[in-house]
Amino acid sequence: MILFVAHDPGAKNHIMPLFEHVQAQGQAARFIDLAAAQHCEPADAIPNQPVRLLVTGWSVNQAEWPWVLAARHHGIKSGTIIDVGIGQTMQNFSAAAGPDQYIVTNDSTKGDLVARGVPPARVAVTGNPYLEWLLESNKSLMDSDTVRCQYGCREHMPLLSVFLPDYGAPRGSLEYLHSLLEQSGLASWRLVIRPHPRDPQRGCPHETRSNLELGDAVWDWENRVSTPALLAASICSLTFGSTVSAESLALGTPSAYFQIGWSYEELERLYANHSAVPRLRCTREFFDFISGAINNAGTRTKVLVENYLGATKHAWAELQPLMLDGKYL
Repeated sequence: MILFVAHDPGAKNHIMPLFEHVQAQGQAARFIDLAAAQHCEPADAIPNQPVRLLVTGWSVNQAEWPWVLAARHHGIKSGTIIDVGIGQTMQNFSAAAGPDQYIVTNDSTKGDLVARGVPPARVAVTGNPYLEWLLESNKSLMDSDTVRCQYGCREHMPLLSVFLPDYGAPRGSLEYLHSLLEQSGLASWRLVIRPHPRDPQRGCPHETRSNLELGDAVWDWENRVSTPALLAASICSLTFGSTVSAESLALGTPSAYFQIGWSYEELERLYANHSAVPRLRCTREFFDFISGAINNAGTRTKVLVENYLGATKHAWAELQPLMLDGKYL
């Protein structure tokens, strides 16, 4: 059996295409959501199952790391898929104790790993399996007019979406974003604010939500439509640092990291390798971005972000040899 484990939403997204791929090939596979299975310990799960290979995601809280160590202890090889940059996620890192194979989506992440002592042969740049899956599985998205109706958009009213980080919106950032939109030349708009699925406060402090409970802002607590459908219906999307921006670009919707009016340095370190996503760090860059989105509304120019074409097969081609002998000799 091939065991897949991941904690963060992005980490789960990026190993799920491989999980489905090996199942389609007739391989026995199990997926463990570490965020939901809080009492599932690797010391118990790995020895009690016929595991031939462990495949993990790469989460900010390093929840997958004990599974990699347990697999190595039991002589089982492992591979890890990294969907973001390294940032601060390699605390107490030991290249010798890490997985047997790293799958990364870009050359910059490979460079980061090699700089930390990982042999280049153990790092494969395969492209992004999740973006490939996203495009394949969302060829027929919900009609944009139906999406707009969900958020009360009048005819010809631009829809913009903003996706918050897992700790909620940085204090004051949404108010500032709203004030910039008021200065942007848009006569009217609908701003859909979607909290992160792992945020316990669901977005930000109550006073911020109250300040933004205006006719042109909608808090999407319940995820009224899927993320791809919302992105496809938006003239542009904004994040504070998220793989959602890469998803947006792959779907053909302009996206950027909003880095004005808050201390973005920590998130920037984590997503530094996502070079395809523009950064907005001054008002002129913001206004130019919004103007470009308005002028190009209705056109869909998909960006080949992180070379996602064929990424799933490329990733599996790197991982499959690990289980040919099952365990270490």
